[in-house]
Amino acid sequence: MNGTTEKSELEPVEKHLLGKTFDSHHDDKTWPAESTHPLVSKGDEKQVSQEGNKKSGRTTWPLIATVTCTLFGMSATGICKSALNSPQNFIKSFMNETAISRGHDPLTHEQVTSLYALLSAILALGSCVGSLLTQKVADSIGRKLVLLVIGVLGVVSALLMGLSVEARSPEMLFVGRAISGITIGFSTSLPPFFMAEVLPRHLVGPVLMASQMCSMMGSLAIAILSFDEIFATPELWPTIVGVHGVVCFLMLVLLPWVVQSPSFLLLAKNNEKAALTALQKLRGTSYVHEEISELKELALSKSKKSKLTVIQLLRDRSQARACVVSIGSFICWFFTGVVTVVFYSVILLQSAGLSLRVSRYMSSATIVLGIAVVVVLIFFIPRLKRRHMMLGGLAGMFLSELVLTLALVFRNQADWLKYVGIVCVPLIGMFHALGPAPLPWILLPELFDTEARGAASSVGVTTFYLSFFVVGYAFPPMQEAIGPYCILPFMGMSAFFFVFFFFFNLKLLDA
Repeated sequence: MNGTTEKSELEPVEKHLLGKTFDSHHDDKTWPAESTHPLVSKGDEKQVSQEGNKKSGRTTWPLIATVTCTLFGMSATGICKSALNSPQNFIKSFMNETAISRGHDPLTHEQVTSLYALLSAILALGSCVGSLLTQKVADSIGRKLVLLVIGVLGVVSALLMGLSVEARSPEMLFVGRAISGITIGFSTSLPPFFMAEVLPRHLVGPVLMASQMCSMMGSLAIAILSFDEIFATPELWPTIVGVHGVVCFLMLVLLPWVVQSPSFLLLAKNNEKAALTALQKLRGTSYVHEEISELKELALSKSKKSKLTVIQLLRDRSQARACVVSIGSFICWFFTGVVTVVFYSVILLQSAGLSLRVSRYMSSATIVLGIAVVVVLIFFIPRLKRRHMMLGGLAGMFLSELVLTLALVFRNQADWLKYVGIVCVPLIGMFHALGPAPLPWILLPELFDTEARGAASSVGVTTFYLSFFVVGYAFPPMQEAIGPYCILPFMGMSAFFFVFFFFFNLKLLDA
């Protein structure tokens, strides 16, 4: 059969699908077992099926562009989170010099430290806003336009921060940092459901793991760019805080090839024709009626179930224990001390006795170790019990923080203690990656059913970023006040959460 005949025989299949409605009694499951489709003859069934299978195996450019554009957003997230780790001294000097140039008295050390801490932590408030808005905005304007919002906000925030020195305006730094936070909120909340809607099922898990890797790679990239030999100079440091704009611009370049979510088009917009076209672009085949049928079944099941709101979830006693475990895991993420590694590792390594230059190199090595742990963990997560992951990670963090505190307190009494402290910093990040880091996100779908999952995600993400803000803002002044003992509060929290997860509701964590 030639190509022309094949095309003409497939067209009725598409027309039949486009004419179907959600309440049709002639869905795909009612077709006879001996025929793939009632409008495809038995003699042509084999060839159509082979052609469909052949095309569905292709990796199409629209699918690559869609996934890449989304992963660029995660890379920008990693860059934004770590952008202030290295140029902190330049930023503090810039704030002080600007105050003097405006005719004010020089800022005190406490004022500069407080302003820098606020600049670092304000990212979390913006992230909280972005995360809470993501689902509503995505359901309103579509997933593709959310990527447009991420790209535009990222470029705007990068310009504000990167040009703040030229404009002699520290305020631009704060505004740009807050907008970057909103960008992060969208970027981190979009991939889980968008990738599930555009990718074949067997690729969803690996791509979501790749999204976390992209975030870490973004942190590694900004750490490398922050070396003295590259951008860590009094003249070039604004490039560090604005470089995420390059990644967001690349997102905008790819956007014309990004495909809208077929699930959004069918379920939210009730546009079956557009959904069919989108699926054909993503799969590289016109033979996509099975996925369309699955989406219709999903729509029917959703219409029969009502989702819980946040208030209903928190009032539901049957969900109370799951809520406590989930919220506790999100608080545990930041309050057990990883903030010292992610955001203030340069300061901490300097406290251990390293020079600023070497501290920047070690900060990059810490990120590399974290990436290696995540790569190894990918192969073992299905085999490990959640409780063992959490308890093992918390125990390792507690011991590393204990040794680090002793090394900081007694570093002047023995030179070798300096190196012990240096080793402990990446160990904290490694043990965090073993359990406290991935488990809050893994536990969400495991603890809550479909009806409660959306509300539980909102509660968890809000808790996550509020914890981010509190710890990020409090740590620099706390370090100034108590010096080498600044790790003790995190030790206490690590011990508390170890006891919490050891005794509280073991069945929920024994999966």
